[in-house]
Amino acid sequence: MNLKYQIVKPEEINSEKRMEMFQLMDFHYSNTIHDVFIHDLNCKTDAIMLSDGRSGELVGFSTQKIFPYRIGEKEIMVLFSGDTIIRKDYWGSLQLSIAFGKLMADSILKHPDKEFYWMLISKGVRTFKFLPAYFIEYFPRYGTVTPGPVKLIMDTLASDMYPSQYDQETGVIRALPQGQYLREEFQQSNQTGNADLNIFFTLNPGYVHGDELVCLTQLSFDNLRPFIKKVLIKVLQLDISLTSPI
Repeated sequence: MNLKYQIVKPEEINSEKRMEMFQLMDFHYSNTIHDVFIHDLNCKTDAIMLSDGRSGELVGFSTQKIFPYRIGEKEIMVLFSGDTIIRKDYWGSLQLSIAFGKLMADSILKHPDKEFYWMLISKGVRTFKFLPAYFIEYFPRYGTVTPGPVKLIMDTLASDMYPSQYDQETGVIRALPQGQYLREEFQQSNQTGNADLNIFFTLNPGYVHGDELVCLTQLSFDNLRPFIKKVLIKVLQLDISLTSPI
């Protein structure tokens, strides 16, 4: 599997490539609207673009927004993930994870004095499973009560971004009528046999209709699983102490 990634700004993406992105989303999701997709893309700060290394064809992407956010008296930094999709025949590639690791590292290095959080809203378990695979602490997590300060960040962010859809009690952003949802043939069974993943289905049974579970993790080297930390340091050639935050 020969994949290459680029991290670009939305304004650098031409109209032809934007149409390729939309067509990729429309193939995998129902109720995708071109104007809404383009508006969401323009609101982001970065886009990870995945292309076939031989043909150069776009086979996946993930849009991201990095921004400061104030919680009470404290200002934090937030990395918010938007639309993300990879063509089925490229599932299993690590290039998206490596690209996200680079974006994460580069972003936090620019703000060493701030706590940095990744906000993920997930309508599919393939996205959610990135959390237990790569991070030690993340929320919501099986067998763990989400700490109050973390829940405050999640609730405040989600309420600000989705005021009419977010349910604080469940931690779920309810889909709008005719909202976007993953087509049935691309959805994963809710019988994974993995408690860390099954919590997604327990907390977000409406995922099949586009409901999204709000998730949060702190971005730091100390919160990465040791194997992932070593891989990212090797692949990205980061000259940084393993015990230091990104």
